[in-house]
Amino acid sequence: NQDLSPGEYLASYTIRFNSRRSVDKDGNQMFPAPGDYDSEVMTGWTPLFLRNPNQAAGILKGRITLEGVVPTLSKLRVPPSKSPRLSKRPTDEELRKFEASLVEIDDESIQVDADQGLANAFVYLTKAPSSWEPTQEDLRPFTLTIQDYRFEPRAAIVRTGQPASFRCLFTVHG
Repeated sequence: NQDLSPGEYLASYTIRFNSRRSVDKDGNQMFPAPGDYDSEVMTGWTPLFLRNPNQAAGILKGRITLEGVVPTLSKLRVPPSKSPRLSKRPTDEELRKFEASLVEIDDESIQVDADQGLANAFVYLTKAPSSWEPTQEDLRPFTLTIQDYRFEPRAAIVRTGQPASFRCLFTVHG
């Protein structure tokens, strides 16, 4: 908010697990399975410091924690690397075989330590101050690897102009 005065504030945000849906040709919800991701989780509060734009740039320092009970996440059902191939218009039998081939993996979308610290969370400015100049350090190439339906690293910040590549280490059918 542009109208906030310099000073110390508390900030939190909500993680919404119910924003993605996939349905089959009959409109039945396929992903996530009914009951998965049916809620929102509010993070705990962390200090946020706003400076006067005439002051030198400072450092934002804090820790994001989860407020309340860590949700128990259902396993995710994903196709194995050699799942049955689906045609463009799969038959009921093809869909049953595909559904039967799915394997379960742990849902790692929210990671919380023993002190309720939330992993893989970032704080950023939606608009940098007009006087801000990016640092000129060398930007090392960044690689995102997708393997077994998992991303490595789980979370990252990539800067504008930073070389980036993506590696997919699984069999793609189709």
